[in-house]
Amino acid sequence: MVLKLTEQQISDLKTSFDAFDRNSDNTINRRELHALLHTVGHKVNASGLEDLLTKYDVDKNGSIDFDEFIELTDKLIKHKEELESYKQSFDAFDTDKNGAINATELRALLKIVGEKVHAKSIADNMKEFDLNNDQQIDFNEFLLLVTKYTKNKGV
Repeated sequence: MVLKLTEQQISDLKTSFDAFDRNSDNTINRRELHALLHTVGHKVNASGLEDLLTKYDVDKNGSIDFDEFIELTDKLIKHKEELESYKQSFDAFDTDKNGAINATELRALLKIVGEKVHAKSIADNMKEFDLNNDQQIDFNEFLLLVTKYTKNKGV
């Protein structure tokens, strides 16, 4: 993918890249990548880190060079923007602003996405997505719900 970046954006990315390239070998190794992700607020476990390396380490040398870093950064920015969009949607359905979606709010959400809205569908969705059994859908549970419905709708 060819990204359209300004010279200033490239310069800023290079500065960031160099800051995490602790051993100055013009690559970011596994440990440096973990530190970078942690610093910018992306929680990732060993498996997630390995997945990122597998996907973005195009030359398969076990580290991320600057071109690979640009691709990774683009993905992280898009992911952050997507999460922010989901958070805005979540907040819109959380009409009582308590940080969770209750059954009444879930009913409104399901109606908007075109699902059948009856007591059984509400109960089924609450049972499926309310992982901590508190009778509400928190933001992380909401992300699971969104993933299911966007897959089912082919989005």
